[in-house]
Amino acid sequence: MSDGIFDLLESSQVSLSGKYGTFTIFVVRSGEAAYPEILLGGEDGETLQLDSRGINWQDVGDGLVQAARQYGKNIFLLWYGWNGIGQTDETWDRLDRVLTDLVESRRGNGPLRPPRAPREEATEPEQRDAEGSAAAAARREGQPTDEVTSDTPTADPPTPEDAQRLERILAELDALIGLAPVKERVRELIAFIRVQKQRRADGLRTPNLTHHLVFDGPPGTGKTSVARLIGEIFASLGLLAHGRLVEAARQDLVGGYIGQTAIKTNAVIDSALGGVLFIDEAYSLGGTSNQDFGREAIETLLVRMENDRDRFVVIAAGYPDEMNGFLATNPGLASRFSRTIEFPSFTPSELMQIFVTMVADGDYTLTPEASEATQRLLERRWEARDSSFGNARLVRNLVEESIQRQSVRLNATVLTELTTAQLSSLEPTDIPTETL
Repeated sequence: MSDGIFDLLESSQVSLSGKYGTFTIFVVRSGEAAYPEILLGGEDGETLQLDSRGINWQDVGDGLVQAARQYGKNIFLLWYGWNGIGQTDETWDRLDRVLTDLVESRRGNGPLRPPRAPREEATEPEQRDAEGSAAAAARREGQPTDEVTSDTPTADPPTPEDAQRLERILAELDALIGLAPVKERVRELIAFIRVQKQRRADGLRTPNLTHHLVFDGPPGTGKTSVARLIGEIFASLGLLAHGRLVEAARQDLVGGYIGQTAIKTNAVIDSALGGVLFIDEAYSLGGTSNQDFGREAIETLLVRMENDRDRFVVIAAGYPDEMNGFLATNPGLASRFSRTIEFPSFTPSELMQIFVTMVADGDYTLTPEASEATQRLLERRWEARDSSFGNARLVRNLVEESIQRQSVRLNATVLTELTTAQLSSLEPTDIPTETL
């Protein structure tokens, strides 16, 4: 490994604290040479120095195993590669499987799974602890769960006002044109969350599922709008602190040099804590080779999706085939996303409804003849559609072009003599039937 990686560090020591522990990298220099010494710390105070000897992870305490999973690739690919063991994705995948198996097995019959609260004394925070959340246990003791982002708001139990808010959000969802199967899936998700919360309140066991989602579908089908509503719904149900939507694309997550991607990805995730991180065209993170930094973004995202599963929700969106390929790029991805919601293309009549709505929102009107011309155009474009069919994006472009053509038509007259009706009306010649 090149010594140049340490030129990225601003000092000879870098320490990070997270939900399950800490790690410190000491850069030791001797003349022209440099080498790392790495100290891993668990939340229970146990420490482990990584050196050239092998590590028997079966003998390592629970806290260190959790810390190892949290900082996994940041530490181990660096250390393994430096010691000539082979800095490959396969190296990390094998190690991650070992650590994951240890965590899961110990959760079932070891100290990583605290005793379940008695039914008659159970409170919601105690029940969340019983699901094995180290962060919830720290909150119960009044300790910060993450020194880097300890000021992040946490979700409160839902109130009667939240129930009213939920009804308003669902009314907004219902007001969206089309998307009947999407609305049904959202209601199924709400029903599941409500029932599981009631089971916990009654002292019953509940599945330890994440709420991260995949949105499959062509462009222009309302995925961003529904993601925003999902965030508000989860906040009203007490799953998220505020539910605000943070949008991100590949360029927001992936760096241009070694070490930058994890920093950028973690910064974006930190900005989304308490809400929803919406990644459009998430499949672009898969890259085309093992050297693509997008894979590092995926691995960083996976760690945070697990460790901060109760603090934010990821919604990954894109074309169906490409999203299937994205989920196959890393063995941990499919298990992190609990549900896939499929967004269908709009029908011609739904596209016409969207057109009329956009026109009215801009204080324009359609003559009957212009309405007929628009309907014919949308039907032709829908019949000729392929996987890249733009749906509502196509309609927006059509509206903008129609307004532009109207402006050119009216500009040829004396503008001061035009009536409000003339300034607002779209005629058949304003509809770009040939150019779109």
